[in-house]
Amino acid sequence: MWGGSGWERKPGELKASGDWDLALGINVVNQHLAYYSIRGRRKRDYPAGCCYQIPGYDLYKSFNEYWARLSYALTRGQAERRVLLLHPQHSGWALYTPLDTARATALEKVWLKLTATLLETQRDYDLGEEMILENHARVEGGELIVGDMRYRAVVVPPPRRGRRTRWGCCGSWWRRAVWWSWLSRWRGSWTGRNPPIWRRSLRRRALYM
Repeated sequence: MWGGSGWERKPGELKASGDWDLALGINVVNQHLAYYSIRGRRKRDYPAGCCYQIPGYDLYKSFNEYWARLSYALTRGQAERRVLLLHPQHSGWALYTPLDTARATALEKVWLKLTATLLETQRDYDLGEEMILENHARVEGGELIVGDMRYRAVVVPPPRRGRRTRWGCCGSWWRRAVWWSWLSRWRGSWTGRNPPIWRRSLRRRALYM
C-alpha cells in the first residue's frame, strides 16, 4: 500500500487513503516499502516507503499501531457480499489496440461509472474473474458460490467479449439459478450524452439483499 504516492506524503495523508481502502474491503495493510538506502537512483524507486527517510517518521509508531488495531478488528469477522461484478478485463484485451484506443477508453469510463454507482447506492460487491469462475464457481440453492463467498446477483458490464466456455457463454442453467443484470444493451450511456439507464436498473428490488 502507498507505493507511488511520493516522498512528500505525510502520515496523515497516507492514513486518509488507507482508510478508504479498508472501507472497501481490505483488512490487512502491506506497506510499501523499507529502503536500506535511497542514494542515487534508489530515491526514485516508486516512493513512499515505510522507513526513516519519510516525513513524519517520528509519528510512525502511532501510525502503525492504528493499522494494527484496525486490521485485527477487521479480520475477526467474515465478509458477506451478495453482489458479484464481472470484471471486463477480457473485453478490454479484445477492444484495445495502440492504433485506436477509443473503444478501450469508452469501456474504462463506463466501468468506472458502474463501480461508483454501486458504491453510491451502498451495494457492496466483489469483482469476478472469468477464468476463476470457470474453474471454481458453482450454483447451489439459487446462489453462485465461489470459495467461501455466496452471491445472489451477478452484474455483467458491457460489452461482453467473454471466453467461449461454460461460464463465458453463461448457459441457461446459470441464468436460471442466479439473478443476472445484463447491461450490454445500454451502450448509449458510454458517451455521457444519454442518461445512464443502467443506473436505474441497479435500484431494482433484486439488489436489495
